[in-house]
Amino acid sequence: MSESILNKIYELVELELKSDKLVKIPKNFYKEVVIHMKKILNGIDQNEKSIVSNLALKEKEMIEILINRLIKLRIKKASRLGDKDNLTYEERYIIEPLSSFNKRLERIESAVKRGQSSKLDAIVEELSSRFTMVRFLQPSPPFMGIDERKYGPFKKGDVAIIPSENAEPLIKQKVVSEVWVNECI
Repeated sequence: MSESILNKIYELVELELKSDKLVKIPKNFYKEVVIHMKKILNGIDQNEKSIVSNLALKEKEMIEILINRLIKLRIKKASRLGDKDNLTYEERYIIEPLSSFNKRLERIESAVKRGQSSKLDAIVEELSSRFTMVRFLQPSPPFMGIDERKYGPFKKGDVAIIPSENAEPLIKQKVVSEVWVNECI
């Protein structure tokens, strides 16, 4: 089985490199790879340096390299061609913010060309009203948010929703880590 997954990935990379169009791959392809990687990880004994463990580690490394190559090739090609039909759900998840990026760029360009400062003001307002869910990695005293509201004090492990502009420096300072909603469920 491991050889077939590795071969499948390699063959897809080769096909993608040779084709001008986005190659159609099974929608559950990445799930198959993840299941196989889990089997590899469960079979590796970190303390044992046996031939089997070493081979499993090499296989894991090869799969990681090939999967990264495949994803980057496909995303780059899909972006260039505008072809989203042949993307898997995982690849669509990656490329989705790019279309949002282009729309936002057009919005700014349009506002500048037309001299519409109110549109720029609305963008500033939108950004300043964004919030981020964070988990405190250490105790934190109360602070004034960018929205002029008081937040805290917080204990280590507390989860809070704070203005994104306040969250960014705290994330960089490793005071908090961002929490994705699906991590809480």
